[in-house]
Amino acid sequence: GPQAQVDGQMLLNATPVDIPTINLELYRPDLSDSSVQQGLTSLERDLHLDRTAYFAGPPMTVLDGLTLDGGVLFVDGDLSVYGGVSGVGAVIVTGDLSIHGSGSVASDNVAALLAGGDLSLAGSQGGQARVDVVDLAVAGAVIQVLAAFRAQPQAFLATEDLHGDF
Repeated sequence: GPQAQVDGQMLLNATPVDIPTINLELYRPDLSDSSVQQGLTSLERDLHLDRTAYFAGPPMTVLDGLTLDGGVLFVDGDLSVYGGVSGVGAVIVTGDLSIHGSGSVASDNVAALLAGGDLSLAGSQGGQARVDVVDLAVAGAVIQVLAAFRAQPQAFLATEDLHGDF
């Protein structure tokens, strides 16, 4: 089955630490600000963001990947990304967030994934599926990893329930 590799320090049998509650509403963009992109649709392809973007409505799907160039994507609802997330910025989802694709989460510097609901990271089907978590902050009610998993020292995962083969 999938394997996990965590570089850095794992604290087994350590005293439990309270996971911080993150108020996603603090990140909700001001829609009266003309710099906020509001024209996204429920189906986007090869999405590149260099500013704040907002979407509300039916579940949103991004095909062929999401690239953040200092951008922030705020989705009021559920989001599925096929082809992974890369770059510098944040993805904030009030519902469930699922990211699919080999190497599905990579950051050149710093990225954050915040989900009000469940967060699922899945490698590509067939072959050597793997999820790398590097220089990334990830928070969700339930985090499910469906691939080989590798976290490097600057990765931060916050969850009440983590599923996977570790």
